[in-house]
Amino acid sequence: MANKNNKKLIISIAIIIGIVILFTAIYFGLRSLGNAILDPASADSLAKCLSEKNVKMYGAYWCPHCSNQKNLFGGELEKSGIYVECAEGGENPQPNLCYEKGIDGYPTWEINGKLYSGELSLSKISSLSGCEVAK
Repeated sequence: MANKNNKKLIISIAIIIGIVILFTAIYFGLRSLGNAILDPASADSLAKCLSEKNVKMYGAYWCPHCSNQKNLFGGELEKSGIYVECAEGGENPQPNLCYEKGIDGYPTWEINGKLYSGELSLSKISSLSGCEVAK
């Protein structure tokens, strides 16, 4: 009798662990959908639109979240003038501008005059800026 109960308990625990793993995988999979890396033509097109709308991303060369954001655009943020380096020691640093803007964390996006802290998905950047992400 005790053996049957132990087997049922082990099976129940295994099912619960499986469900937790499944939901975790689904959650992180769906979360990453808005952060697909753009092909060069799409990255260039989106960066041009963002630049025309004077969107800025303030960051630091040592910030891994900033690197994630830059990687989404395949280097187009720097080329288009969207990226602003806030840290001394980075390329073309503008710490005074970052201080004046009140940037206190990285990355910080400035879109339509409002500041948004943290990593933003491409779909979020698109919806906030009105710039379409080419599919």
